[in-house]
Parts: sequence; structure tokens; C-alpha cells
Amino acid sequence: MITIADGGMGRELQRLGAPFRQPEWSALALIEAPEYVEQAHRLFAEAGAQLVTTNSYAVVPFHIGEDRFAERGHELATLAGHCARKVADAYGATVAGSLPPAMGSYRADLFEVGAARNIISVLIKALRPYADFWLADQLNSLVTALMDFQFLTCFYASDSSSWTDKGNIAHCMEKNFIVRPIVNCLPAWFRFAQCLRRYRDSREAFPHLVNAGKYSTTFLVVLFATLRSFHASKYENTFDNPYTYAWMISQTISSCYALTWDLKMDWGLFDKNAGENTLLREEIVYSSSVS
Repeated sequence: MITIADGGMGRELQRLGAPFRQPEWSALALIEAPEYVEQAHRLFAEAGAQLVTTNSYAVVPFHIGEDRFAERGHELATLAGHCARKVADAYGATVAGSLPPAMGSYRADLFEVGAARNIISVLIKALRPYADFWLADQLNSLVTALMDFQFLTCFYASDSSSWTDKGNIAHCMEKNFIVRPIVNCLPAWFRFAQCLRRYRDSREAFPHLVNAGKYSTTFLVVLFATLRSFHASKYENTFDNPYTYAWMISQTISSCYALTWDLKMDWGLFDKNAGENTLLREEIVYSSSVS
């Protein structure tokens, strides 16, 4: 069974004109105008979403501050759960309780087990009455997990009298030229298909088709990497293999494409409206310059 999830809350709140700025991000709407959060949930449900995700991703000290989280963290998470549950019940949808990175996205250097446990405990306690299950952000890429699962399945499914005496396992990895490349492409394909669907619904070439282009470069990287490995035995030197150059070129294009997208779109840098915040974004977390 396929379940259609809702979209990104942050961008939808921005589109609706809700209060939105850094560092509070999507939590600011909960603080100042929660009706926008409910409206966003409702629009997603009306568009066909069967899964409503609580707007609790930014309800952490990293975004709303230590003092505010201590005073209102439970209250804001409860409000996020209530908004999601109200809309879900009205449209027969399911509620996913969003459990975000406790110490901030992409900031493994800030992670502390004890502090993270306390933060997540507050969110779980507040969201438990409303959530049908938990959605733990963030998994940056499914590729590693899926590739490991493919290898695990292949390893134990291989004919052998003993799992401790498998011998050569290349057929599950570098010599697997069909299943493993397909598995490698699956996450990019999911996002590619999502972008095309968003374009079909909105007819907005930017950002949807441009984003689809980013994910499509993964297919070329995997294709040429597979052909390079498949034909490797024919060449004594890897640089005599023409697919080596095709793989290098496609990898370079894919990496540059993804980096450019992340810097401009996901991180919001190089904003032409940044004013004095040269090469940054219009609103920044730290207003004072570092000397």
C-alpha cells in the first residue's frame, strides 16, 4: 500500500505568508500565528496527503532558544500535535510525530547524548496523545541503508553450506551489475519522480524541473560506474577504459550541480536581496560580525 505524505512545512508557511524567519524557522508560526500551521496541514490534506506531519521540527533549543524551550517547549509541541490531529481527523489521515535532530540539523559537533535525550523526551511526551507513529528526521540519504540491505539479502540468500564460509562475495557487491545499481538509484528516482509530479501539478519549471535535473545526474553516475566495472577486465589500466572518463565527468557534474543547489536553494546563500549580508541570505542567525 502506498501512503501519500504531506510536503515541506517550511516552504508552505512561507508561501502562505506566515511569520517566518531564522532562527525560529517554522516554529515561529506556532508561536505567533498557529492558524497558518493548521491552514498548511489542511491544504496538504485537500491535495491528497494521507499523512500529516506535526510542525515540531524546529521546536528545539537550537531554533527557539534554551529559555523559550524550557518555558514553552512542551506547550508548542502540544500545539503542533493538536493542529495536525485536528486536520487529520477531518480528512481521515494519519499523524506522524516529527522528532527532529535535537541539537540542530547537520550539527553533529553539537550533539550531547544527555541533552538530546531530554529534548526528545519533552517532544515525545507532548506529541504522544496526537501521533499515530514517530517520524525521526533526518536521514540524509537512503542509499547507504538500501545498499547495505541489498548486500545483506544477497549474502544470506547465496548458496552455501555455511554462512561463516562464504568465500568470494563479489557477486553481492562490485560484480553485481543489475540489482545493486538499481538499488543505488532508487532514492534519487523517488525524488526525481516527486519533482516531476510537483511540476505536473504546479506547472512551475523552477524549482521543480531544475531539482529533477539534479537527481537525474545520479542515474548517469551509477550507469557509467557500473559500465566501468563491467568492462574493467578488458583493460590493464583503468584509464584506458573509456567509461572511467565518462564516470569522472558525470560525477563532477553531479557533485557541482548538487553543491550549487544546496548552497543557493537549501541553505539560501548568495541571496540577491541580502543587502549588507554579502553572499549570505537576507536574514541570518548571527547578526554581529565575527572579528
